[in-house]
Amino acid sequence: MDVTRIIQQLTLEKELINHAITQLQRLETTEVDAPAKKRRGRPSLSPEERLRVAERMRKYWSDRRQNRPV
Repeated sequence: MDVTRIIQQLTLEKELINHAITQLQRLETTEVDAPAKKRRGRPSLSPEERLRVAERMRKYWSDRRQNRPV
């Protein structure tokens, strides 16, 4: 049994394992520290803006009903 060769193989395996651990730790910190992804689509409306839109749409539909062709 060649003890020197076994030690070399174990040392190589240890280095590979340490490298894998380091990569996983980097992945973990990258996921935690990454900024939140931006939401797609329209931004949220404040309550005041919602009221304005609601009033505008009520007026729009009221005008549409009044100007309906016969």
